[in-house]
Amino acid sequence: MKLDAQFLQETAKLTKKMEQIGKTFEAGELTAIMEKASLPLITDAQRRVNVVTGNLRNAIGFVKRKKSNNVVIVGVRNYGAWNAKGYHAHLLEYGTRPNRKTKGKGQYRAGAKRGGLNPAQFAFMHPAYEANRAKMQTTIFDGVRKLIENKIK
Repeated sequence: MKLDAQFLQETAKLTKKMEQIGKTFEAGELTAIMEKASLPLITDAQRRVNVVTGNLRNAIGFVKRKKSNNVVIVGVRNYGAWNAKGYHAHLLEYGTRPNRKTKGKGQYRAGAKRGGLNPAQFAFMHPAYEANRAKMQTTIFDGVRKLIENKIK
């Protein structure tokens, strides 16, 4: 899920112009703008998720990885552990295929005759992103514009 290519190109052009006049962005300034713009996405995804225990809902947020400037990752914070809270998010978001392994001559293993999940049945991140994409782009664009105006002054 990425922002529109035209939006990214315009931002790159503005950054080049800023560098030409001798002004640059500080490391945390753009990150703060992107985090502010991502808050509606997080709250909408938490609202859309199917709550059984609340672990998956509580695991949705900013994913902290190695320090990278101007990068904000929003998703499920499970950090690779199979038994972490929210480890099953990908199964709900993308679905599963039916499990129909047989023992022979049409006899199914115990518990194996199960259907899969449709990809869009319990999806929560992608619909939340689609619903908030325009708002996020506008917030980022306005924040960068204000930041540029303050740098030029």
